[in-house]
Amino acid sequence: MGFNAPGDILELGTHKGLSTSILAHALQDRRWGKLVTVDINRVTNLRARWTLAWLPGARRIRFRLRDATAAMDELKAKQRSFGFIFVDHWHGYDATHDAALRIHDLLSPGGYVMFHDFFDASNRDPHHVYGVYQAVVDALGEERRIVFAGAAGAAALFRKLGKPPQRRLSSWLPWRQAAS
Repeated sequence: MGFNAPGDILELGTHKGLSTSILAHALQDRRWGKLVTVDINRVTNLRARWTLAWLPGARRIRFRLRDATAAMDELKAKQRSFGFIFVDHWHGYDATHDAALRIHDLLSPGGYVMFHDFFDASNRDPHHVYGVYQAVVDALGEERRIVFAGAAGAAALFRKLGKPPQRRLSSWLPWRQAAS
């Protein structure tokens, strides 16, 4: 998803940087785009910055130490949009619902959003903290412009309808040079 995303990437939940490293590497391979990654925990954020500093794509990462909802509101105010949004921060109902409500404003037409642990069995237990499934259904259930696109393990992928921005193939293929 990181390689094929039609634009920059937003990640909610950097933690120690595993998914961040994968997304940054994908951006490095495609040779364009930025990754904005948001986390609220200062200790794990610093650890991720240190760990990722020497990996492929590190220069494409923009770390934000912020609450996900506040960061999304700030990005919306700056009129930012993203071709892929990976939601893997706090898995409770409220945090996931707040993020899902803001997806439409930040996701580019043709872009994708993936909710981690959407299909995790813990969502069915009313005493468990997980509320990803119900939060996404409640926030996006009536949204006709964002549709279910598939599943990958416990994650659910959704796509915002509309035509993605066009890029000339020769402008980003590493083995191809644009004609002069």
